[in-house]
This record gives sequence, C-alpha cells and structure tokens, in this order.
Amino acid sequence: MLLFCVALVQPAIPGLASRVTADDAQGELQGVFASITAIAAIISALRMTRVFNLATKRGRRFPGASFLVASALMLIA
Repeated sequence: MLLFCVALVQPAIPGLASRVTADDAQGELQGVFASITAIAAIISALRMTRVFNLATKRGRRFPGASFLVASALMLIA
C-alpha cells in the first residue's frame, strides 16, 4: 500500500512545481528533479548494499534488512 501511495505522489510533486514555474524555466525544473532522482538512486544503492552486507555478515541471516530500512525511510518521508 505504501508503494502505491509513493507511486501516486512522486509524479504529482513535479506537476505541482511546474504550475508555479515560469514557462522559460520548465526545462531547468525537470532537470533538477531528474538530477535529484538520479542522485537518490545512487546513494540508496550504496547505502542499502552496506545494510545488506551488515545484515548478512558473520553468520547473521537477515537479508531483508535493506528492505526494512527502505520501508522505514519511506514512512519517515
């Protein structure tokens, strides 16, 4: 359910922002949103790989820890 809500909100934010942005700055706005999305994807991949490593190191068996952390971050956001 949470993923469904995020899927609805994520396109709405740039849509709302584009309404208050001047016509000649629309490309910049979309570029900023694309850049933020790309940076977030890179950072999250690195961090979640680290969480997975810590959760499965030295006999620990909790490979779903990265999904749990990601869900908690989404709830906080």
